[in-house]
Amino acid sequence: MGEIRVRDLRFSPEEIGAFLEQATGGPAEGIATALLEEKTEGWVTGLCLTVLSLRHRSDLDRIVTNLPAESRYITDYLLSEVLTNLPEEIQDYLLATAILNRFCASLCDAVCVPESRSLACKIGGRVFLQWLEKSDLFVIPLDEEGRWFRYHHLFQKLLQSRLKNRVGQADILALYRRAGRWFAENNLIDEALHYALAAGDVSGAAQLVEQNRHAPLNEDKWYILEKWLDQFPDEIVQQRPKLLLAKAWVLYFQFNLWKIPPLLKTIETLLSENAQELPSGEIDVFNGIFSYWQGEGVRSLELFDRALEQIPAANLGIRNFAETYVAISRQMIGQGKRAIQTFERKLHNETSESTRKIRLLGSLLFIHLLSGELFKADELTRQLEDMAARINNAHMGVWASYLQGNIHYQWNNLEKAGHHFSRAVEKAYSLHVNAGIDSYAGLILSYQAAQQPDKANETMNRMLEFAQKSGNPACLPFAHSVQARLSLMQGDLEPALRWLEATVFSFDTGTTLCWLEVPRITRCRVLVAQGSESGLRKATEKLGEHEHFFNAVHNASHLIEVLCLQTLICQIQGKTDEALAVLEHAVALAWPGGYIRPFVNQGDRMADLLRRLLPYGKAVDYIERILAAFESDESVNRWDEFSPQVGRQPWMHNQALDEPLTNRELEVLALLENGLRNKEIAAKFFISPETVKKHTKNIYRKLDAHTRQQAIVKAYDLGIIKKNI
Repeated sequence: MGEIRVRDLRFSPEEIGAFLEQATGGPAEGIATALLEEKTEGWVTGLCLTVLSLRHRSDLDRIVTNLPAESRYITDYLLSEVLTNLPEEIQDYLLATAILNRFCASLCDAVCVPESRSLACKIGGRVFLQWLEKSDLFVIPLDEEGRWFRYHHLFQKLLQSRLKNRVGQADILALYRRAGRWFAENNLIDEALHYALAAGDVSGAAQLVEQNRHAPLNEDKWYILEKWLDQFPDEIVQQRPKLLLAKAWVLYFQFNLWKIPPLLKTIETLLSENAQELPSGEIDVFNGIFSYWQGEGVRSLELFDRALEQIPAANLGIRNFAETYVAISRQMIGQGKRAIQTFERKLHNETSESTRKIRLLGSLLFIHLLSGELFKADELTRQLEDMAARINNAHMGVWASYLQGNIHYQWNNLEKAGHHFSRAVEKAYSLHVNAGIDSYAGLILSYQAAQQPDKANETMNRMLEFAQKSGNPACLPFAHSVQARLSLMQGDLEPALRWLEATVFSFDTGTTLCWLEVPRITRCRVLVAQGSESGLRKATEKLGEHEHFFNAVHNASHLIEVLCLQTLICQIQGKTDEALAVLEHAVALAWPGGYIRPFVNQGDRMADLLRRLLPYGKAVDYIERILAAFESDESVNRWDEFSPQVGRQPWMHNQALDEPLTNRELEVLALLENGLRNKEIAAKFFISPETVKKHTKNIYRKLDAHTRQQAIVKAYDLGIIKKNI
């Protein structure tokens, strides 16, 4: 690449001469060329304006001679010369349309009215555009059809300056108002809003948003609503109930739920003062949302059913939204099968692909996902992804990526999970904020489970940045929960303990949906990892509460996680029979959906318990699939290394190694210490003797030993295993 400086962009005297000769049809005199080069410094736009200023060949000497000495005045002088050459009606059209960032013939007709007091726009917009195209006067076509144009930005700026000198402020504002009306009539709301506000018509702009606020929601483009509202001072929004409702929707998608109730109170106060009725059904929708996230399924269903009776059919986005909550509310109260039948029927009756159909598909998907029916949910997510692409619904397309990642993570298909989560985080701003953070969480967990800690850490930094930029103070605690969980997976307990001490678990919206990260559950993970008697007691208490809640709301996915943690605690406490009973319940619940990861996440203690379940003959094939995942899994989630003893634990000494031993290697080392031969170790773990040899070789290398005895002595010295006294 070459470096281009200002001097390289200037015309030389020779280039100026050639340019003038081509433009005027005759040779350019040396004196005129030299003066022009001196005064314009080879500025190309200035040269173009000079040519446009010429009426006759003799004008060149006059123009060049009269050019101001200071460059900041040259543009004004040349523009004045250009406009002086033009017919009056063209000059008026140029000045009147200078306020427009783009224009077409009918827009020009709307803005340039003949009865204007100061600008006599006597020709039509089509004639004006034809003249513009022929004159090549700093105009740029914006489409192949030749309908839309814009001025070169510098030329537009010069015209606007001229307009201010020519007419008064009132006339300029009138131009903006006429432009705003045209854009509104043609349903180009973004630009209509811009021109209305530029005209100082804040009330008219507010009415424009109020009249069109449902359109972005109907198209799953809530971020457009956010962009509109950001253009108003907050004091204006606070005075208008419908703008406040629009703001409430934006807050919902930002997952700033705690900010919505005060808005609803303000809306009710404003409407009562003006003797106006509440907008049909919308208040019930928001109250239904709060009931759902608090686990009040019956109340939530009542509110959404009532809202659907009132919400007009034209407000399709809000109706679709309410229907989704009806679906998951029914699932919450144990009516999942009924909800599936209802929504399958609705989906069948919706013949054309539309936003409504894709929302119905999403509603059905959530019911299956919350019920733990991952195979059916996977089928629906693929349909959702395909339909979203066909109807260009980016919002639901990103949801499909996130949900596919979630499902494949649960199945321990880490490569596929990472692929889908990566696609979701690329467009995380299209999701609501919690779903965006959980997409990052899924990618982090997938990387770490696939032994890619560097990628997990890098993604963690990106997630924290995303949470900070979200504008939602509740998101950072959610993100820090993911961070604590990752530190546990990487064998670093201290950051997780600091997080536990600093966090207040007042409101955790992850409990009623299917997030991969639920801070309340991660709290229990940290307590189990801490290993103290008080920590295990508190974890047992909290997990009991969570088990009761997830049973009550029929959230199978989170219930499986809770049961796995309860199994681990029972095993640590020596309650093997109780651990096996809880594990059997978890397996029965997880088997239909094919869950793998919740079990593998608990480490080799869980593997040992699963092997003990095999003789009972229940779900044997499924349990063997989970055990096979343990064999291939090398993630450093060291649950089995945590112990209820106080002080520095053996797993901490293990972490001090340059390359720590894996869970399986620690187990093999313990059996080597007990004098077992390779075949005996293989039989205990249901693996081949060759695999045992591989683990033994890794142990020798990591401990810098050459024999079994040297490895055991080195492990004693390092404190990784304790001598039996």
